[in-house]
Order: sequence, then structure tokens, then C-alpha cells
Amino acid sequence: MMANKNILLLQGPMGPFFHRFARELKQKKMRVVKVNFNAGDWLFFPRGRSYKGKLENWVEYLDDLVVKEKIDRVFLFGDERPYHKVAIDKVFSPRNIDVYVFEEGYLRPSFITLEKGGVNGNSQIPKKASYYKNRLFSLDSSKLERPAVKWQFFMSMLFSVIYGLAKFTGHFAYSNYQHHRCLNPLKQGALWLWGWVFKKPYYYCSERKSYRVLMSKFKKNYFFVPLQVHNDYQITHSPYDDVRDFIEEIVASFVANAPKESALVFKHHPMDRPYRNYKKFLCQLERQYHLEGRLFYIHDQHLPTLLRNARATIVINSTVGLSSLHHNVPVLVRGSAVYDVVGLTSQASLNDFWTDQGEVDMELYRSYRLFLLSKNQGHGSFYKKGKNDSPTGIHWPTNIDLYNARTTSAEKSRTLLRSPLNKPVVIQVGASGTD
Repeated sequence: MMANKNILLLQGPMGPFFHRFARELKQKKMRVVKVNFNAGDWLFFPRGRSYKGKLENWVEYLDDLVVKEKIDRVFLFGDERPYHKVAIDKVFSPRNIDVYVFEEGYLRPSFITLEKGGVNGNSQIPKKASYYKNRLFSLDSSKLERPAVKWQFFMSMLFSVIYGLAKFTGHFAYSNYQHHRCLNPLKQGALWLWGWVFKKPYYYCSERKSYRVLMSKFKKNYFFVPLQVHNDYQITHSPYDDVRDFIEEIVASFVANAPKESALVFKHHPMDRPYRNYKKFLCQLERQYHLEGRLFYIHDQHLPTLLRNARATIVINSTVGLSSLHHNVPVLVRGSAVYDVVGLTSQASLNDFWTDQGEVDMELYRSYRLFLLSKNQGHGSFYKKGKNDSPTGIHWPTNIDLYNARTTSAEKSRTLLRSPLNKPVVIQVGASGTD
């Protein structure tokens, strides 16, 4: 009998994606078990099982569940969430159960990540440039031509508020649940409404003058620093305890080592707009280090334009780094990023990077991007159904290495998430070819 037919779903993205994904798995003749941890999970997957115990009893419950249900494959969103992390370490790894982790796309926009074993700082993606050279990757050629999925940000905001409201109203039924972030529905709704309706247009208008100064005076001579969400788990895969620590280190090093005619540009993360604002902190640093006219803090200007006109980009481990490489702009990674490959990103120290950024190996970048597209980047969105005929609408990666089901010697390997829902026209793309 074929293994990997008993699938366990833990927490997914906020919204109906896991419900759609379960339907897609069932169409593949998979048997799906879903665990809900709070009323927000239940709202979007009402037929799932509910875990209402304490976090310290979660491992015992889960271990019993995987044995009784003969679980041999798990899908979850975010491998650093407390319930997921302990499940991977204490249950799935000891039992050699395959874990597949969903995350926002390494490539943006309109891609999602699905990777075996872990994502971002826990990713098993090779870090040696030699791995990507002289290889062929199977790739659906139309994947590069599909249109962007629109309204993703708005839908994610809407699902966040709905999820938080459901979690709050159903709190007594799941009183032991410990969420990894604040989800007070009134606070969430007010913050997102304020951020979307008022802050976004305000920043767009108020920053136009400084943006014009930046482009007229410092074009191709500013260092671009995209900030990350303040409570992003990927901060744990870095030497920083807080985004402010990263900001202060960058400013101090810039003052001491960067060319005097250059500028420093920090861009706020759009998902952090309702929660954090670093204006006062940066103004304080500007005065402290006498950076008047050379330090910029922006929110809602066009990201590709900012990247194309930058001298270089510095990130903790943001996927904006990949976008920067796409525009042939050198990148320095200060944390742990999947694309921090020797020859692709700078390996210089922070102090040296200001004067020696090196060059982007665009052939290596194209090879690396083809690898991602063929291995773990699905075209589509968690928050809005895609346009193909499958329940999720996701065009899954063509390469089936991550999705082969285990078989007996009498059976041939087959794919879980490919045809008949997806029937891509597959081409063989040389790793040194164009994308």
C-alpha cells in the first residue's frame, strides 16, 4: 500500500486556504486530519479536531494522534510557532514524519513557499554556488508569465481581523490556547483601519518631497535598508533582539565607514504599519550622528523603483534581498537568509560593505531563481484563490522532489499535488539560461 496518504494539517494562514488545500488533497485520494487550536482556526475549518489542552500537554496529545491516525505527512504554516516547533522537535522528527512548511513566498509578489523540513532560517536549501551551476531544472514556462494576484494585502488584513474576532469571541472554548502574537480583534481592526485608510495615503503624500530629494540628489548613491515586522520569527535567526538594534548598528556603521556623499534609506514594512513607527528613534539617531539630509525614512514609495536606484541593499533576512538581486543591486545579509549564497550576496563585513559592495553574479542569480521556481515556489496566494481549476488555485512547483509519495517496490512514484489538477507544459531550463 502507498504511504503518505494520511495527512495532518496544523495551523495554516489566517483565512480559508487550509480548507481549500484539504479539498485538493482529498481529490488526490488523501485522508486529511486537521487540528484547530482556537475559534479562529475553527471558523475557517469547522470539521477539524479541536485541541483545548495546555501547551505543555500538546506533545502527549499529538503523539497519540499521529499513532492512532497513522499520520505520515504534515503540513503547517510557520515552523517557529510554539505549537509547531515543539511538534517538529518532539513528535515528527523522532518518528521520521515528513513535515512540509508553508510560508510567504521567497519570490514576490504572487508566490507562496512550500518547503520540506523548514523555511527561512530552518531551510535546507543548499548554500553553495556550485550546486546551482551546470544543472537543469524542470519548469513550467507559463509560470513566468502568469499575472500577479491582486488584493492580497487587503484580503490578508480582512482575514486577520475576522480571525482575531473569532478567536476572541470563542476564547472560553479554547481558554488554554497561547497565541504567538496579539490578536485582540478591536485593537486589530482599529489599527488596520487606521493604517490602511489614513496612514497609507498620509505617508504617500507626506513623503513625496523627501522622495524627490532622494532621487534627485542621491540616485544610485544611497544604501537601502528594508525593515522587517517587529515580531517576525525570522528575527530570531539573526544577532538582533529587536529591529531597533539592527537600525542603530546600521546607522553607527554608516556614519563611521560610508562615503560622505552617500545616503541611508530605511523603508518601513507595510505589515508593520499599524504597530510600529521608528520616526522618533531615527530622528534621535539623525541628531546624534549629525546625519541631517542624509538619513531617510519612508513607508509607501514604489519598492522596485527604490531598489533599481539603490547603490546596495542591507537586510536582516528579508526576501526583499532577492528582489534587490533581481535588479542587479548588491546585498548584504545580517541574519540567516535562504539566498545568502557565496557569490550571490556579499560576504563582506558590515563596516567594509559601505565601500566595497562587489557585484551580483547575475548568471548565478538566474540559476538560483530557477531552482526556487522549480522546487518550492507555488504561483498564487494564501488569501485569494488563484485562477486554475484546483480548490486552492495554486500552480504548484513543477519539480516533484518534495511531493513524491513513498511507495512499495511494486508501485511507481507518483505526485501528491500535481496532475490532474495541474497539467503544466514542462520545459528543461539550463541553470545558466535566462528566466
